[in-house]
Amino acid sequence: MLGLGRALCHRRSVLSRYLSSSSPNDQYSFRRIVRVDNIPQQLGLDLGAIDDFLQASPVERIEPREDRSMLVHCFSEEMANRYIETHNGRQDVTLTLDETPCQPISSYAVANMGLLFMTRCLMIQNIPSTVKMQNIAEFFQPYTMHSYKIDEEKSCVHVRFLDIHKTRYAYSAFCHVSNSQFGGARASFANDFIGDAYMYPRWYMKERDLYPLRTVIIRDIADAQTYFRCRNAVIEFDVDPVTLARFKQRKTMLVTFQMSTTAQRFFDSFAPLAEQLGVTVSMAGGTNPRLVTPALLTAYDLGVNRTLHLRINRTHLNLAFMNMFARFGDIARTSVHFPEDPNSTEGDLFIEFQNILGALRALVQLSQGANVTFADLHGAPMNFRSASQLKPVTLKYTPNVSASRWAARHGHVDI
Repeated sequence: MLGLGRALCHRRSVLSRYLSSSSPNDQYSFRRIVRVDNIPQQLGLDLGAIDDFLQASPVERIEPREDRSMLVHCFSEEMANRYIETHNGRQDVTLTLDETPCQPISSYAVANMGLLFMTRCLMIQNIPSTVKMQNIAEFFQPYTMHSYKIDEEKSCVHVRFLDIHKTRYAYSAFCHVSNSQFGGARASFANDFIGDAYMYPRWYMKERDLYPLRTVIIRDIADAQTYFRCRNAVIEFDVDPVTLARFKQRKTMLVTFQMSTTAQRFFDSFAPLAEQLGVTVSMAGGTNPRLVTPALLTAYDLGVNRTLHLRINRTHLNLAFMNMFARFGDIARTSVHFPEDPNSTEGDLFIEFQNILGALRALVQLSQGANVTFADLHGAPMNFRSASQLKPVTLKYTPNVSASRWAARHGHVDI
């Protein structure tokens, strides 16, 4: 239990460090690029073999250099330092933190990673016998593909890329033409490295999370007053946002956490109140296994959460405005903060979704013009709550583009 406490404190300290240093003057001072020298000569120029050797996952991209060195672009300075700690000196390879300052990663990129479980690897499945798998592999060549593997027996193709953003573009492009060119073959992001090679967040103790009882179920909620007391207990515990907190109509509340140890801690702390309220509390496996994928854990560690923050004016406080967000998922609560000056027109709106995936989907699609129904919101900044370490997105007003139409075009799954 003490280990978990230290891990959570570490996560908060990382965020606090970013928050305290994210003024407009130094928002581009992040150092998150690792230079890799002395790569074994026997690997030659085979980028697939070099990628296997680097075991760099998750990272934003790998950049080959003319002198056979590699630049590994990590998602944060903390992750860059951890990568150096783990791999420096392995087979005489030398890793150093590059002094080049760079922009912080955008909330759009991190939200996409969590929503689509993005990696630098795609798996193409359900390939009809009439489609040549070699043609599928060749389709991805313009997108920094460095290697591919055809599995004739399983009728699938594994494609690996240098750049996670180009992988995302490749995924969208393939989804857009799959039916017309490749017989409806299905693309999905795949684990580029399995097991110990994946750099989980420090606070996520995988060895202690072998039994995935991450959901606390509160049953027999008799009335609204009992529900609000249960919900308040969740909110008070919710120092780091829970992954999922959903109230169902059958008088049941489900609260899903990132780790079974955190779920157990909430279960133990809630038990006395449960007895007092006469509700039944139990633990179960996660209701949605997609909520604890490695990519979503990484996105959460980088700053995504269930609450979006954006600047609005007083004219937006109406039902139609809130419905614009409700289309992306159930909303747990909202809060608005305007200055006391009645002449001030702008304030802060916080929209907390019950499901973290709803918040991710809203940020990604609204920033691309899907379902933005207010023209005066064009260019408005939006980010996750307390995520100043991420570069905000801006809302994009594109008339007549619905969320479902945008998702179908860009390969987003419905959640």
